[in-house]
Amino acid sequence: MTPDRRIAVVIPSFRVREQILQVIAGVGPEVGWIYVVDDACPEQSGDWVRERCTDPRVIVVTHSHNQGVGGATLTGYRHAIASGANAVVKLDGDGQMDPALILRIAGPLLAGQADYAKGNRFHRLAFTRGMPWLRLVGNALLSFMTKLSSGYWQITDPTNGFTAIRRELLAELELERITRRYFFESDLLYHLNQLRAVVVDVPMQARYEGEPSSLRPLGMIGPFLRGHLHNTIRRVGYSYLLRGFSVASIELGLGALLLLTGTAFGLWQWMASSDSGVPATAGTVMLAALPIIVGVQMLLSWLNFDVAAEPRLPVHALLGDRQSSQGDNGAAERKTPAEAGVFQSPRKANSAVSVLQVLAQTLQCAELGDAHGQLGLGFLGAHLRILVGQDALGFFLDLADRGFVDVLRADRGVGQHGDDLRLHFQDPAGDGEVQVFAVSAGSPPPCPASGG
Repeated sequence: MTPDRRIAVVIPSFRVREQILQVIAGVGPEVGWIYVVDDACPEQSGDWVRERCTDPRVIVVTHSHNQGVGGATLTGYRHAIASGANAVVKLDGDGQMDPALILRIAGPLLAGQADYAKGNRFHRLAFTRGMPWLRLVGNALLSFMTKLSSGYWQITDPTNGFTAIRRELLAELELERITRRYFFESDLLYHLNQLRAVVVDVPMQARYEGEPSSLRPLGMIGPFLRGHLHNTIRRVGYSYLLRGFSVASIELGLGALLLLTGTAFGLWQWMASSDSGVPATAGTVMLAALPIIVGVQMLLSWLNFDVAAEPRLPVHALLGDRQSSQGDNGAAERKTPAEAGVFQSPRKANSAVSVLQVLAQTLQCAELGDAHGQLGLGFLGAHLRILVGQDALGFFLDLADRGFVDVLRADRGVGQHGDDLRLHFQDPAGDGEVQVFAVSAGSPPPCPASGG
């Protein structure tokens, strides 16, 4: 990897077999890693890429069942966390996003000006030419709902999937709590606001050339409304009650109470006047109108405060410093291997053998998610080899991200147990490499009777 290759790209793949190779070919040399996530594609687009793509940067990850565009993106994010990239770009595989814009999308992040960047197809009127009218109307409505639920009032085009995020933010986000279907981009904005991340729009022009879309706008109205309402309540409650109680909190609560009280009193008096045929007095009208007027003014004041409170200072540098500090001091705080099930400090290990011996004790025939961990251990020349399931691979990646082991590189191969992804780790003693093979196809070998 050259110093300029500080970008990783995640490409969710579902029913894009005809476009994905062209999309990959358009990714420039500024990208060091390309993660293609086959989301149980019926066209087997992952196998298609494996067979026909020779780009050494490409790593294909396959889901056993469909998880939606958000689920595929989150899987790519988890792999990209261990890549060492500064920015991770999400690029759709249908060809509607120009790979030549990757550096433009990631630019604000690499320059330290933002934590998250997204495309904006509405920056100029000319950008909307050729855009379906239903998409125009839908995005106008979704933009306002997203602003209210996320707290990012200056952004537009919230469902734009051409995004970039700092790796430090990915390590901090609770990825398992983010929605995995089409509400993914909007829900991610809500979670970013909870971290006080800076979000910016990057002008771009979408390409509509007849590519298929699995999005059904009418069927998404209900889920999107529920999602935005849920996030609005959570954001307001957390931001103005738990995290930052202020005058704005009083304005919001009292304003809403006055508005509802005045409206309810006015409707009650209107119905009573209609039934009796006697017009309401001026005093009765004022008793209804005054709370409504004051309530609206207080809510507008709160809204002005909320807009002004949008994050302005990027947090990835602060998170990176904290994560580095935790990594440096973590050895003293971690439990012993017997308590935690992992080695305490691999930097003190004598060789790769001792490292894998502890891993073997941890993983041997133990359930990790849906996969068995330790499946086989043996010598391969000067290297050591361990076969693990995909969930166990995530365990290794987590260890690498915490600084236990340094990842040198990743490549693919075909072994006796099927296609696999090979991760090469630096031996802590500095006298070799450790190869981790994640079997992605075929049957795993039988679990050995002992750790040796």
